[in-house]
Amino acid sequence: MSSRADFVPRQYVDLFSNLQDDVPPRPAGEILEILRQSLATNQNLELDEVFSSINENPLGTASIGQVHEAVLRPRFTSSHDGTNVETPSFSVVVKVKNPRAQGQFRDDFKVFKWLTRIALPGWKSVLSELERQVMTEFDYRNEAVSLETARENLKKSKFSKRAVIPRPIKKLSSQNVLVMEKLKGEKLANAVEGELAGVLGGNRTLAREFLKRRQQEIAQGTSSNNHAALNEMIRIGGGHKNIFFHKILRLRRMAKRSRNYLRLLLDIHGHQIFHDGSFNADPHPGNILLLSNGRLGLIDYGQFKTINLDARRALAGIVVELTYGGKEGQQKRDVAKIAEAMRHFGFSSRHNDDEVMAAAAELYFDSDSVGRRLGFATPQVYFEYLNSLDPMVDVPEAAVMVARTSFLFRGLGALLQQDIRTAQCWLPFAKRVLLQ
Repeated sequence: MSSRADFVPRQYVDLFSNLQDDVPPRPAGEILEILRQSLATNQNLELDEVFSSINENPLGTASIGQVHEAVLRPRFTSSHDGTNVETPSFSVVVKVKNPRAQGQFRDDFKVFKWLTRIALPGWKSVLSELERQVMTEFDYRNEAVSLETARENLKKSKFSKRAVIPRPIKKLSSQNVLVMEKLKGEKLANAVEGELAGVLGGNRTLAREFLKRRQQEIAQGTSSNNHAALNEMIRIGGGHKNIFFHKILRLRRMAKRSRNYLRLLLDIHGHQIFHDGSFNADPHPGNILLLSNGRLGLIDYGQFKTINLDARRALAGIVVELTYGGKEGQQKRDVAKIAEAMRHFGFSSRHNDDEVMAAAAELYFDSDSVGRRLGFATPQVYFEYLNSLDPMVDVPEAAVMVARTSFLFRGLGALLQQDIRTAQCWLPFAKRVLLQ
């Protein structure tokens, strides 16, 4: 919700965005006690043996746990399992689970399932997969393995010099605690906001207002040429005639960098989904950092999904058909082929309506634009409309988290002032897996 300004009113988006990493923190004493018990029980170590210092003020607090910066003692910075920390100061991030979170999430899902039975029956299979995936987050040992897997895959890819995933320190991690390398940087969205504020004479409030307005416009399909509005904001922000065009050039360079960042993120996830068969299904803005060395830092691998080769090929078939059969210059999609590809993946509906199935494919894996053009206020309303025409009976497990990733990237695109189609971006990776 915090990544999609078109799902709920703006004030709710702003409120939900705090759940990414700015939830009210648990008391430091409680967090240190959980960490102390974890080290004593699982590693037979004392807290002071492992860390020379721990910052009691959290770097961030999410709904499941909170994160603190710490400094490791030298004897724990390397091991035979290859978990070397590459920072000279031995700075690490310690993620500690909220002991009440698992029960709260379980209760929430009970409520959600009750609601879907009454009001949203088409969401039943989607919600079941989301619950199954989210509940794996409550054992940080899973995330340590996921981080290690994703990191090694990224290092072998062509993206290794442009992005990095933190190294987990598995020998100090447990069900309730995850220790990992600290990446030095800030959230990408904050960096973009800060750069725009610099153009606007240091006025961060003005920059935030403009970005929020543009995000809403792009998400709702009402975006138009905003040069006039932005030019006026530059003047309000302290622009003068003699430096006006210089600021416009800075804005253009900033927009180009944002496009490049988003394209890189889409390419990395396309590679992870179709080549690696394992990917982070939670790429919300709070999980993407712009590092001091210019690379992107990809953090939080709690929702790590693995899909087998058959599922990847079936998904690739849908992506190819959504992009006009993968043929350049083709102007019309083949609805029957898209519907056939969806059924091959495992989707089924009550009436087997090809038009509805093809529309669902676009909504799941590509774009919200059709629903917007038809006048539906949100993708959720459009989904409910499609389900009223031909209720979805089966949604394959592998499809749910890929679709979620696509939705999150569309929201991130709006945040970075870009309207994107994920199927088009992922087409090269889909074609390659079909050739395997």
